[in-house]
Amino acid sequence: MQTTEIIFVPAPAIGHLVSMVEMAKLLISRHRHLSATILLVANFPYNVGVDNYVDSFSRDLLALKETALALEGSGHRFLWSVRPPWEKLKANYTALDEILPPGFLQRTASVGKVTGWAPQVTVISHPAVGGFVSQSGWNSTMESLWHGVLTASWPIYAEQQLNSFELVHELGLALDVGVEYSNEFSMVNSGIIKATELEVVIRKLMLDENENNIRKRVKEMKGLSRAAMEENGSSYSSLGKLVEDITRKV
Repeated sequence: MQTTEIIFVPAPAIGHLVSMVEMAKLLISRHRHLSATILLVANFPYNVGVDNYVDSFSRDLLALKETALALEGSGHRFLWSVRPPWEKLKANYTALDEILPPGFLQRTASVGKVTGWAPQVTVISHPAVGGFVSQSGWNSTMESLWHGVLTASWPIYAEQQLNSFELVHELGLALDVGVEYSNEFSMVNSGIIKATELEVVIRKLMLDENENNIRKRVKEMKGLSRAAMEENGSSYSSLGKLVEDITRKV
């Protein structure tokens, strides 16, 4: 039987690369005649809305300052991944004092760490992590549920709002930061959450199972997620059907 090659073309800067790599690994592990190639396109024809989303959120200094004040006021330990202004992403940007409240880094040095990029899966899988304030992208949603980490959902753009609404209002598996939802897919949520409001959410996020039933449900979902990936589980069976469909049509 000849080998069948599957070609993936993830959209850069939207977080699909990691999920494509994991999907490719799963597929080729299930069938010895499958191979996978992932194409990285240097000049992807971006929708202008995506550029505006990244740019506007990066530049939203008021939101950054409100978040900083909320973290400090909550009194909890934190690791905060901060995206610097978009035009400075290519540089070794370390001037965090320019975009955070005066003295914030010094006052929180003993309880918090502010960084740029962070290995998200490595961080949220650590047993010391009690909660995750997330934009509720698909990867972040799957990763947090897989590791049983309770999230506070703060959607900004595109499918994040759909994911957030389902997690918070339909499944009861996340806390709501308090943003206004939009039915426009390309809508950038530019609303500012006040520090006092966000601090309340962070405090709720860090409550244990005895005081937060959502945390208990998230831990149950962790077990269900892993069972779905085992042999005869729903995800295992669905992936098998996909492999069969691919190989049957070549």
